[in-house]
Amino acid sequence: RDSQFGLVQPTYWQITNGSRQYLSKMGISYAEQKAKYPNYFAVLESKGWTQDRIMGLTQFTVAYNEAAHLNPYNRASIKIPGGYWSVNAPLKAPMGIIEGVGSGGNADSGAWGTTLSIEGVQWMGDPAKRFIFESWNRYQGAIEWAHATKIKNMSLNGEMKTQRDPTYVSAGILLENPGETSVIEHVYCTGFNDFGVFIDGGGAPTTIHNSSYFYNHRAGIGIGSAAISVVRIIEPSGDLNPYLIETFIGTDGSPAGGCITIIAPKSEP
Repeated sequence: RDSQFGLVQPTYWQITNGSRQYLSKMGISYAEQKAKYPNYFAVLESKGWTQDRIMGLTQFTVAYNEAAHLNPYNRASIKIPGGYWSVNAPLKAPMGIIEGVGSGGNADSGAWGTTLSIEGVQWMGDPAKRFIFESWNRYQGAIEWAHATKIKNMSLNGEMKTQRDPTYVSAGILLENPGETSVIEHVYCTGFNDFGVFIDGGGAPTTIHNSSYFYNHRAGIGIGSAAISVVRIIEPSGDLNPYLIETFIGTDGSPAGGCITIIAPKSEP
């Protein structure tokens, strides 16, 4: 909420001229920022982040993650307002509903709808793993299911490079072991180094509905270690990806495959 976090939608000029609203450029001291975002700052400090590294984050990254860390039981629902928001560290996806105002612009929600764009040049997270959203279990290194995690109604922009960089992995959404009633719906993903959506580990079950994938350098949807999982992919649309959907051995080494249902796919080369 603006009243709580003071988020201000950048102007079109600021967006096109590279103003990303870094904490370091807001004229507010580290102590004041820490008082405003105490939960997220505590997490970063516990990981050994320096003050300079934390102040290099964008205000949206910090405000979102403060909301995601308010409930210690990893359950929260978060509404992201219309706007073009720059992200330069992973956003924790808790068990709940993470929802924007839509993936396209319209008159009453701002020209951009809700668009989250990865800031690759100033990425402050793990340089080898660049994901806009990480499910809470991957984010915290927990061996657990990401039950009831729903991400809806937004656009996710990658680095928009001309070719894939093999030195790191990036995706708009990383869900590890999505559990009961987990859903990705009405999400548009474009220009990521690897995948628009990366399901790493078995879905038990999970659903991807009415989402689009353009110009991703490996696949629109990547599904790893899914041999005993159930995944429904309904009305996927994707152009100019090497593959619309790719299955493979994931990070835990389990086999690929699984019970994957694909309904009404649309893919252009």
